[in-house]
Amino acid sequence: MTPISRKTKVFFLCCLLLLAAGGWLFLQRDSGPPTPLTLRLGLARQPDSALALIALEKGFFAAEGLQVELHNYPNCIGAMSEGLNAGVVDVISSSDIPMAHAAIHRRPFRILCKMADSTDINRIVARGDRDIATLADLKNKVIAIQQDSASHYFLHLLLRSLNLTDQELHIRFLPTEDLPHALSEGTIDAFAMREPIVTRAVAQLGATAVILSAPGLYHQAGLLVADAAWLQQSPQAAERLLRALLRAENFVREQPEAATAMLATQLAVSPETIGQIIQPYRLQLTLPQSLVVALEQQADWLLQGHPEYQGPPPNFLDSIAPRPLERIKPSAVTYIH
Repeated sequence: MTPISRKTKVFFLCCLLLLAAGGWLFLQRDSGPPTPLTLRLGLARQPDSALALIALEKGFFAAEGLQVELHNYPNCIGAMSEGLNAGVVDVISSSDIPMAHAAIHRRPFRILCKMADSTDINRIVARGDRDIATLADLKNKVIAIQQDSASHYFLHLLLRSLNLTDQELHIRFLPTEDLPHALSEGTIDAFAMREPIVTRAVAQLGATAVILSAPGLYHQAGLLVADAAWLQQSPQAAERLLRALLRAENFVREQPEAATAMLATQLAVSPETIGQIIQPYRLQLTLPQSLVVALEQQADWLLQGHPEYQGPPPNFLDSIAPRPLERIKPSAVTYIH
């Protein structure tokens, strides 16, 4: 038998490589776009949801093979109670306090990541004609909040920083959407809240409105939260969701002015106002260890205000699902698990 020359061996090897490459390209061509997966998404219409709002506007969810069924809520408490807990949606955007509250009640949820965080999102909106010009002037005034909300926790931290107690104010609990009207009618002297509620109140109150802030007081996190059963059944949809949000994160970094304009439209506030809000925000997908510590502190505060709650404090290690984010952005996960 005539031995095969070295050149012939090289020729056949090249042919095999070309055939393999051609087969791969053929399969890629025939595979086409991914089969769309349905996602029922509940969004609180507030700055914490910025990346999700941008992903919707830019079509990033569709590009990642998600068919989104959108449900809007005025706040995070509504997104949790009326959306996720009720089985109406699979995933919600939420600030941290509602999730601490849900964990106390042993709700079956999983935190996929932080989408945003800021130390300057909450405001006190007050009536200037009630002798309120500084934060210290809140003493003995009637101030309203949504109970067990992020703004409620902000007020708690604010009073502590001013060496005031709850008893030195007249605190009223009102739904978020009722706060601007109550202030304009004069049934309250002030309220604690974030945008776009602040803008609505100023529009109703006019020149009488006084806006006060306390930067650095409360490091508030905007979270992406999934139903535990849905996450177990739909890990691929969870990854597609995070990939779409990662596209939005990159868009914010590369085109900040365009992103600001989109958010101004989505939240119905001026570009100047949304620019001031977004500036201290970090709109990035992360999952840090500090989140667990913050949630534990918030749960302690909630338990102190509700002695009727029974059982041990929640274990937030059971409520965090790091794997989906690890697969698409491993450097963002510093949570130890």
